[in-house]
Amino acid sequence: AKELTMYVDYISELSLLTDPGDAEWKKLLRMKKNLEAGMDACMEIANGKAYKGENLESLRTTVINERERLNSFFAMDPVEV
Repeated sequence: AKELTMYVDYISELSLLTDPGDAEWKKLLRMKKNLEAGMDACMEIANGKAYKGENLESLRTTVINERERLNSFFAMDPVEV
């Protein structure tokens, strides 16, 4: 879950340095799409059966929160991939 937060932090920093419509912004959109696919995979794991002592609820919560954060960076984006 920590790695997911770190990736969203990284995209957040890059989004502040890039203007929508630029080539770099399009790269960020591809990164977002790839990260969302990873979040989907994490959510599948979180919805599965936990091993003894494993806290899948924290993974589920992190995915939900980080997906919301990620989407907020691109809420005003006029360009979609």
